[in-house]
Amino acid sequence: MAFARSPEMGRFEERALFKEMERRFHEGKKAFRIVKFRVPSRIMKDADVYNPTAPFHGVIVGRVEKRDSEYSKSVFFKYDENLVSNGNKLHIDDSAAVFENLQDPFFSEHAQFILFGGVKLISQQKDSSTFRTVIFKANDVHGLDPNSVFASGPLGEKDIRVLQLEDTSAIVSRRPQGGEYGKGRIYYQVIGGIDELPKTLTALDDIRYLSTPQLDEHYAGGGWAGVNQMLKLEDGKVGIIGHLGRFEESGGRNYSTFTLKLDPKTGEATEFKIIADIGSVPKMAPKRQDLSDVVFPGGLIRHQDGTARLFLGVRDSYSVELDIPDPFV
Repeated sequence: MAFARSPEMGRFEERALFKEMERRFHEGKKAFRIVKFRVPSRIMKDADVYNPTAPFHGVIVGRVEKRDSEYSKSVFFKYDENLVSNGNKLHIDDSAAVFENLQDPFFSEHAQFILFGGVKLISQQKDSSTFRTVIFKANDVHGLDPNSVFASGPLGEKDIRVLQLEDTSAIVSRRPQGGEYGKGRIYYQVIGGIDELPKTLTALDDIRYLSTPQLDEHYAGGGWAGVNQMLKLEDGKVGIIGHLGRFEESGGRNYSTFTLKLDPKTGEATEFKIIADIGSVPKMAPKRQDLSDVVFPGGLIRHQDGTARLFLGVRDSYSVELDIPDPFV
């Protein structure tokens, strides 16, 4: 499905476009595509690819994993929108490194470099796992080295994201958990620059609580939340794409995707929106039954015609694209 808007399109036509997109989005009609990947047996046999990043530098990175295991590899695939639209499989980029034992990949692009990271599984036991967020830095995709970690988060902290601001300072999202932080709450900090990141992540100094009525209510109900991507917006604010998680009465996990705008100078957060949940995608087999209601955002691409494309992992077994109205317009 492709939506185009001519320069002379008026507000009436624009509203009609958005209503049609929202209708198709919620009805699941042509607004989504399953992204298929060709995983060579030398990488992993009989594997799923889920929790993909949004495309960047001509690639998309997916979490490659078997249904009966939590051992993952983050693999770079050449991204071709036409292949996805035609139902063909994406091939790996052989000139990019494979990141062993790395879950839920993410990235941020900057003027002269990129940051790439994920959740490194340190140890796994039957009832518990030890993990940390690790971040790599390079001039381009092919310069990323799995053996050269730029910055590491504390043990047990996921959803660390970094975005350089216009004045070379940077905003860092944090998600501590345990004690006063509960199952995981969103905090952030503004630092002088990217080079301060390795030292910044060793502690939780000068973090600010990201408060909205919806997040506060969610935490009070026993839920958790995290940031998946941050984007610089035209008005100087930061666009946040994140997830809300909670346990259902059945014991299963339920995840939905939200967006909001954050002013990094004042801390004001506005325009909280739920943009995807399990009802936004068709039924597909989950990795496990307790993951049947999980959608996990990897990132968002904004278009000039007022639309956007959201990249999701679904039920820990599939990758999906959703065409939606740009939540930051």
